[in-house]
Amino acid sequence: MDKTSYFRFVGDAVFLLVAILLSITVSYLVKFQPRGINCADMSIQKKYKPPVISELYLNLAFCLFPFIFLIVCEFAVFPWRGKKDTKWKALMKIYTTITVFTFGMFALSAFVTFLQVFTGEPRPHFLEVCKPNFNCSYTDFNYIAKFECTGDASLVKTARQSFPSSVAARSSLSMVFLSIYVNSKFNCERTPYGKWLLQAIFSMSSLVTSIQCVSDNMNHWRDVYSGLAMGAGTATFLSYSLKWFRTEKLEP
Repeated sequence: MDKTSYFRFVGDAVFLLVAILLSITVSYLVKFQPRGINCADMSIQKKYKPPVISELYLNLAFCLFPFIFLIVCEFAVFPWRGKKDTKWKALMKIYTTITVFTFGMFALSAFVTFLQVFTGEPRPHFLEVCKPNFNCSYTDFNYIAKFECTGDASLVKTARQSFPSSVAARSSLSMVFLSIYVNSKFNCERTPYGKWLLQAIFSMSSLVTSIQCVSDNMNHWRDVYSGLAMGAGTATFLSYSLKWFRTEKLEP
């Protein structure tokens, strides 16, 4: 390994470590902004539905699947490549792709968590989970600036982190990233339907998962729209940094 590669690995490790630490600690670094609630706001009075699949598992799935897909695809096509590509060069391409994706995912996670904590946007099921120490039916004013929640503390904390949707953001980043990867790397000019099918599956999985967040009363539509836009924008930026829009095809 030459000095250039060594310093590159060190630099990548430092930036990744910073992104990881930031995504983990941002909720502790950012001061929570308490918000009042409006008793007439029906959007936060919906029923709490325990999710079939928790946000943690969904986020893990959308983070881990791209790793597996990228590694399998790169190693599957490596034997078909021309003689000019060495094994080291192929491994470096895999390393670069995974490193860039990982950095983008943790950077996006940090930004999403920052917005969730800073805005304190209540989820659709906020009132049921919060169990506030007042009754909207007996208040003189619709807007309550100061109140206390008597419900489960952990549920109340997550019920104040609706905007933007973390599931929508991470799923959009993962699936748009893979869709651009497939479009850029796979040479299917004779039979493009396979490539289109993959891209459709990726896109639909992100959309269906995001819509499910609204159906389960976990997020508002605006939270999902914002999360999808953030994830897609981040994926597009990462793809540009990897020069995928130059359409370097993986072909025999």
